[in-house]
Amino acid sequence: MSRNIFVQNLSGHDQELEVHGWNNDQNIFVSAYQTSTISAPDGSSGAIIALHDGHEGEPAEITKNGFGGNDFFDLSNIVGAGGNTTVQQVNNIVGAGGNMTVQQVNNPATRKGDPLFMQHLNDAWHQADDGTRQSLQSCVHVDGNGDVTRIDAIKDFPQSETFVRTFADGKTYIGVGAWGGSPGNANDNNQSSAGQGNTDIQLDSYLFRRLNRLHPSNTSPASFLLLISLASRATASIIYIRKPIRHGAAQPAGPGVILHNRTDHLQQ
Repeated sequence: MSRNIFVQNLSGHDQELEVHGWNNDQNIFVSAYQTSTISAPDGSSGAIIALHDGHEGEPAEITKNGFGGNDFFDLSNIVGAGGNTTVQQVNNIVGAGGNMTVQQVNNPATRKGDPLFMQHLNDAWHQADDGTRQSLQSCVHVDGNGDVTRIDAIKDFPQSETFVRTFADGKTYIGVGAWGGSPGNANDNNQSSAGQGNTDIQLDSYLFRRLNRLHPSNTSPASFLLLISLASRATASIIYIRKPIRHGAAQPAGPGVILHNRTDHLQQ
């Protein structure tokens, strides 16, 4: 039997993703707010890896109808290559450069990953002390405004693990895992827990809006937007996204609410 993996691009830009194990190992290109479908037979394993400015980023690693008739999947923001035989074929995984989640369709309780990973990473980077930044400068890449664009794999830069756990522990697979004689981290091990049976899989790529560093005083509720995305074949996703309000700029009257209906039917 074959199931589907629905790759939904909920960001405002086109997204290229590498596909390993399915789709004849050919990349897919998903336009903004569109969905691409990949056939995944029972018993198959593979990885879908987001590309960011030509760099391989976070991989979703998926096994369909594995042990006990369950799906197994995780979203690795920083572990890099080496988790299983399929991913070991991939070179130069950088760790993270965007926001992605993976779950069984219509079952948000199975979600792995953080839809706001890069926003949290940027906040943590700007709040870090000089010593922390100095120790991580070789693996954290920033743009001209000092905002993080990507972070390298923890297998190559283990000093980054403690830093990433300050904002993503229990949300994504971070460390090198329970293999090679290591017990791994309990929260990472939970990220490898089985799904609930054998179903279609939903992989979502979310908006990452790079921001200029916010002034410490600019922390009012007005600096946030509430984004509710109703994606086809998906349950509603509620995401808080910080608005790029620069210090000294006029403040809006209050927080905004944007309702996006990306289903094929009228939503009340």
